[in-house]
Amino acid sequence: MSIDFTHLVQQQMREASSEANPAVTFLTDLAAQLQKALQPIEVVAEPRYVVNMGQQWRLVLRLPDGTFEHVLFKAYVPLGGFPVQLDFYRDSLVPCNDRAELEQAIATFLQEETTRQQMAQLRAIALSRTAGR
Repeated sequence: MSIDFTHLVQQQMREASSEANPAVTFLTDLAAQLQKALQPIEVVAEPRYVVNMGQQWRLVLRLPDGTFEHVLFKAYVPLGGFPVQLDFYRDSLVPCNDRAELEQAIATFLQEETTRQQMAQLRAIALSRTAGR
């Protein structure tokens, strides 16, 4: 084989790992903030499938004992970071062309009654289970 694929891929990985995706950074920071607010629930931004809109990221709420998880929303993030497409489980995706739009869309979603109730109910379950230990 005349092409050294090991070297080729290693070089690409070094170049890719040095580039922080601003939308992914925002999502991971958001997960950390939500985890702090919703303790003892674990909140993570999980990478999933790559599709034509970009890398799918799921914001996941998990009970501490691992018995249940809830996907709060999905975000489709292109390599460059924007535009991000948010999936709040509605008829259409919410496009966000920059960080300000992303922050506003997620803030609006988090303030919706259904979303607040879901988070509060999951936190109550988590607290009741940790209190019983």
